[in-house]
Amino acid sequence: MKKLIIILAIAVIALAITGCPTDSDSSSGDHDHKWEAWRVVDLNTPCIEERACLTCWASEFRHIDKDCEGTSGLTYSVSGDTVTGFSGLTPPYAVCIPDINPVDKATPITEINTDKFKNNPNLRYVRIGANVTKIGKNAFASTALRSVIIPASVTEIGNSAFYDCYNLSSVTFAKGANGAGSALETIDTSAFHGTALRSVIIPAGVTEIGVSAFRNAGLKSITIPAGITTIYDYTFENCKDLETVTFAKDSQLGFINANAFKGAGLTSITIPALVQTISVDAFANCKKLTTVTFAGSALTTINEGAFKGAGLKSVTIPASVNLIHNNAFDNCYSLSTVTFAPGSVLESIGASAFSNLALTSITIPASVYGIGELAFAYCGDLKTVTMLRETPPSLGAGAFITAHEDLKILVPADSVDDYQKATNWDYFADKIFAKP
Repeated sequence: MKKLIIILAIAVIALAITGCPTDSDSSSGDHDHKWEAWRVVDLNTPCIEERACLTCWASEFRHIDKDCEGTSGLTYSVSGDTVTGFSGLTPPYAVCIPDINPVDKATPITEINTDKFKNNPNLRYVRIGANVTKIGKNAFASTALRSVIIPASVTEIGNSAFYDCYNLSSVTFAKGANGAGSALETIDTSAFHGTALRSVIIPAGVTEIGVSAFRNAGLKSITIPAGITTIYDYTFENCKDLETVTFAKDSQLGFINANAFKGAGLTSITIPALVQTISVDAFANCKKLTTVTFAGSALTTINEGAFKGAGLKSVTIPASVNLIHNNAFDNCYSLSTVTFAPGSVLESIGASAFSNLALTSITIPASVYGIGELAFAYCGDLKTVTMLRETPPSLGAGAFITAHEDLKILVPADSVDDYQKATNWDYFADKIFAKP
């Protein structure tokens, strides 16, 4: 399709300094603003208005003319329905992306192409046309955007679309005509990585949130819709202020992948009923995470390091879990109570799975046939281990090493001799007694 080089009515605007002295954004809701009246900031571009806060340095913008008719000088490239390039920007500035191709007055602008506004440190405001369906890879990466409204027409936010927009503290997903919801389906890899977003309600139609999508973001809360089946690797890693994650009531989430919430600021979380696997380091180093609740019985696997270093105080392992892998709860220094739900089918407890805890007692289900080395090592307060299995499960070296000096391992009365003679159990032979 023939490429059109067009002088559009694109706003090139000298912006007021934005952001509060505390780096809070005007859209963040961190304090109550007192706004001046809306005013046109560039007489050549009357479709954009600005207002400033009277009590801080914040400012915000709005677009009032969908046709973007103005005379500011931005040379802008459109190929059919796609924004493909631009030149002639005079920073600092704002940009309007039109609804339709302004030459033929007919073709809807549906895509913002890859890298189009990337690495522009002066771009603070963008109006995205109401017909755009795709925001391309790196489209606004490393810009100075403060807030953005995603039109209801957008179905995909591409890889790294807003990557490292450090000042981006507000994203709003617009509703469609007659109150219809956003058409958004995909938030791709690293789309909002490193942004200053504080609170996000992801539209109900989203079915995929990509790897690292919100990694290192400033989130305090996020609502995840029912259609998400997997939270991919690193999605919320190092979101240190992220305290609240809300899953839709009818959540279809089945998998929480590696490092998904590692280092997040969570204080509690409820794992949806259909989750089958919590992967490697998924909640590792969540030092403020004191409570985890499992809402259902689909969970089968807690992978290596899943909760390593978390601030948990107690946890009840669902009966459906059959594998707890190495280091799953290692270094949870405040974890004093571990309960296995009645009817547990747990088969294996991995190496160092519960080492360095504050446990005083533990009852291990009859279904367990393997306990890894150092599984309960360095639990200095551990005085009582109750084994429900008649036949001694395999035991790794040092499984209870440095437990309390008064440690008692209570086993079925008819199994005392078998336990005392079994490999690695024999190291604790003088501590093995028949349980009452």
